[in-house]
Amino acid sequence: MITYLRSVSDWRRSKAEQYPDDDRNERCADGLAELVDHIESLPQGHEDIRVLQNACGIPNSIGTDDDFMPGLRLEYDVSHFRFYRAQKDVSEFLAHMGTVAVLDRLEWAAEEGLIDADD
Repeated sequence: MITYLRSVSDWRRSKAEQYPDDDRNERCADGLAELVDHIESLPQGHEDIRVLQNACGIPNSIGTDDDFMPGLRLEYDVSHFRFYRAQKDVSEFLAHMGTVAVLDRLEWAAEEGLIDADD
């Protein structure tokens, strides 16, 4: 997840260089860097991290979640963190990420016929 968030932050920084008159990309990149710092400061097994890893973690060959694959809504929300609202809190956003990740996963499961969307 950290690698994913850093890559989105780097992408936003490249957009900030491309559009220097628009401060939203730099603000978003800085916000994502702050989010990474916040996540790294949390204790191992933190509830928000556990939810995100369960919803978006892809097990590698040794069985640990080392890849992070967000759904479409979460991908959009992450790429727009602090883009429109400069003071969005990192703790609140992390909890929001977990909620959106679960919703994305449920939507995917319904589309794949793994669950009945009407239940």
